[in-house]
Amino acid sequence: MTGEVIADRFKIVSQIGSGGMGVVYRAEDTVLERPVAIKVLNAECSSDTSFTERFFNEAKIIAQLSTNPHVVNIYDLGLTPENQPYLVMEFLPGGSLDTLLQSWGPPTRGFLVDMGRQISSALFDAHRRGVMHRDLKPANVFFVQEIGLNDLFKVLDFGLARSASKPLSQDNETKRGMLFGTPRYMAPEHLDGDDYGPAGDIYALGMILYELSTGRYPYSATTTAGYLRAHTEEEPAEFPEFESWTWQSSPTCRPSRSTTCSWPW
Repeated sequence: MTGEVIADRFKIVSQIGSGGMGVVYRAEDTVLERPVAIKVLNAECSSDTSFTERFFNEAKIIAQLSTNPHVVNIYDLGLTPENQPYLVMEFLPGGSLDTLLQSWGPPTRGFLVDMGRQISSALFDAHRRGVMHRDLKPANVFFVQEIGLNDLFKVLDFGLARSASKPLSQDNETKRGMLFGTPRYMAPEHLDGDDYGPAGDIYALGMILYELSTGRYPYSATTTAGYLRAHTEEEPAEFPEFESWTWQSSPTCRPSRSTTCSWPW
C-alpha cells in the first residue's frame, strides 16, 4: 500500500508493524502535515463481521480513553476502497517494551516506577469507565522516544477490550468459556473461564513488571498449555533482590537516575 492515499488525505509511507488481524503503516496527514499511524484490518478479517465489529469496538473504546495521556490518540476511522476498516492514530516515535526487552538490559528503578505509574493511570481510567484491556503485555505498551521528553508510556491495542456495561450475550467475541488474550500474562481466574475484571489487567501488569525487572518470567514454560498450568498450579519464582537482578544480554548503557544502566533512548 506504499504511496496509496486513504480518504484523500492520508498517504501511506511505509509498513511499521503487523499482527494477526491487520497491518500498521506510517503515513502522512497531507492536510495537517503531520505523521500518523494507520492500522488496516487485513482482507481475511475484513470479510468476517465479528472481526470488523471488534475493530470498530477498539476505535470507540480508545476514543473514550484518549483523554488520558497514557492511551494512544485516534484521529479518524473508516473504510479503504477495498472495504477494509482502518484506524488513524497518533504516530509514536520509539518502541514497544517487547522490542526493548529483546534488545537491551535492565531499566533503572526510576524507569520502572514511571512505567508502572503511567500504565496504572491508563488502566485506572479504563476501569472506572467499565473497560478492561484483557491483553496487556509488553508488546502493547509503547515507550515514546522524543528529545527532551521525560519517560512517556502509552497503552496500545484495546482490540480485545470489553465494556463491563455490555452484557456477555450481546458480545459474541467475548462469550464465557472462550479464551482471549495472551496466556503468558493471564490471571488464573480468567484461565479457569471466569469473567475478566479489573484484577486481570493488574495481574498482567505485575507479570510485566517482574519480567522487565529481572529479565526473565516468573514461570518456566515453553508451551501455551504449560503457561496455563503454571498460572493456576505453580508458585512463581522467588523475586530476587534488586542488586542481584541479572539479564541474559549485555547492553550498551548510559547512567540514568540510578547507578544501574538504562535503555539508550
